[in-house]
Parts: sequence; C-alpha cells; structure tokens
Amino acid sequence: MRSHRRATDVHGRGSIAWRVYEQCEALAIEDVHDNPDIYNPDSPIRSELILPLGEAGILITSSLTAATFDDEDRVLGEILASNITAALEQVERTAEIRAREAELARQNERLEEFASVVSHDLRNPLQVAEGRLELLKEDCETEQVAPIERALDRMDALIEDILTLAREGDRVSELEDVDLRDVCEACWQHVETAEATLEIATDKTIRADRSRLQQLIENLVRNAVEHGGDDVTVTVGDLDNGFYVADDGPGISADERESVFDAGYSTADDGTGFGLSIVKQVADAHGWNISITESEVGGTRFEITGTEHA
Repeated sequence: MRSHRRATDVHGRGSIAWRVYEQCEALAIEDVHDNPDIYNPDSPIRSELILPLGEAGILITSSLTAATFDDEDRVLGEILASNITAALEQVERTAEIRAREAELARQNERLEEFASVVSHDLRNPLQVAEGRLELLKEDCETEQVAPIERALDRMDALIEDILTLAREGDRVSELEDVDLRDVCEACWQHVETAEATLEIATDKTIRADRSRLQQLIENLVRNAVEHGGDDVTVTVGDLDNGFYVADDGPGISADERESVFDAGYSTADDGTGFGLSIVKQVADAHGWNISITESEVGGTRFEITGTEHA
C-alpha cells in the first residue's frame, strides 16, 4: 500500500518518517518492528520504503512482509518520487501563475475604470473651464488670465500623464527595429523645447515598441527642459549595451536619484511629477534597466541599458 502525506500527518516529529522528510533521503526498512522509533507497535506492516517529496511531504510504500524492498526498489522509488515532486511543484507554480493572472486582471479592470473616470469626469469640467477662459479673454484684459491658463495647462498635463500610467502600464506592443536617431528627432518636434539644443551622437538601431520608446525619450527631453532651462543642451549617445540621454543642466543630487522615478515626485514648480515615472515604466516594460548619473558637464545623464540591438 502507498500513501503521500506530510511526515507530521502520520508520524510525530522524531519518527522514522520525519527523519526521512527532514534529511530528504530515501529509506528502505526491512522490518519496522525491529526499529525502536516505530510509530505504532501494533501495526501489521512489516517493511516500508519511505521516499521524500521535498516540501510536499513523503511517499510511503508498505508491505505486510518483512524485507520486501531491496536497493533496486529504492532506486526505482527515488525516480518515481522525483517525478512526483516535479509534478507537484509544477501544479503549485501553475496555481501561483493563475492567481497572479487573476489578480492582474482585477488590477487592470480597476485601472481601466479609474482611467475612464479621469478621462470623463475630470476632462469634461476642464474643457468647460478652458472654454470659459477663452470667452473671458475676449471680454476683458486682466493679468489674472495668465495664471488661470497656466493652472489649466498643468491640470491637462497631469490628466494626460495619469492616463498614460493607468492605461499603458508595464506593457509593450510588438517590437520592431527602431532607428534611435529618427525617434529622437521626432520626439524633439513633439516637445516644447524653447531655445534648447538637441545633439544626437548615435546611429544605433534597437528592438523596441516605437510608440513607448517615444514616450520615454519625450519625457526625458521634457524633464531636461523643465529643470535645465530654455537653453539646455540635450545629448543622446551610445552605450555598449544601450544608450543615454544627458543634459548640461544643474543635475540631480545623489540622494534624490532613487526618488525621481516615484509617481508624483517633482522638484520643478510646473512639473507633474509623473514624467520620470512613465520613463521607468517604459523601461521596465521592455526589460531594460535605467539609472541616473552625472553628465560630463555636470548635468544629468540617464543611462538605459539591456536593450537588444537590431
């Protein structure tokens, strides 16, 4: 007869079965009645083959006849136990994966609901306020209009960044070969860069989701302009296993470098605090690493590594 149980379910600590479980070594017993640690002296069972199953417990094969199991039985039993252990571990891993997938599905559903609320319930009154402000500008000239306009622009930027974080998440679409120079030039056209200068020192092609890579670079450029000033110089260059985006602004102090990727963290008065969080999110979605160091001229240098070259 055979049974798969945890050692403590059928035998106490210090018993033969417990020792097998604890030491993780198979044991063939010719006659359990000759062993002083026998759990039940009145048992009709004479011989046992006890096999460990890792954290899952033990497998016990018993016989009413003494000396039933030999070395060959133990070897075959260990092979069987190994297969059972692997199967049980696979079942456990599958259950964990399904639980994680279910939790992710619930999280995605909540995020989508949140994004819908943000998009509808916040955007609608914002659009009303922007429309009323335009009418106000036509009706009168006042110095109060400019601060209201800046506040509404900031709200619009916040909503856009929040929607990006909620809807995009740590996901990428199909990867393609992307020319880094082309993406940087396109990003420069989509960001308000004032008198800033872009220097591209790369001809690298990488495997990436173009749209999400553009999000990453646009936010790094926007961050450089926000913190480095209107005349900042932004440089994109090669690394052995990636690329960097650097500027000649004031830089980021060492004690702030871990915090800047936190959602809502910003040292700029007009920053949303979500730009670098989106950058980190895009890097994570691709399986890239991103770190911050000082540029050659004392500014900030973001290094994105682990990219796959096309």
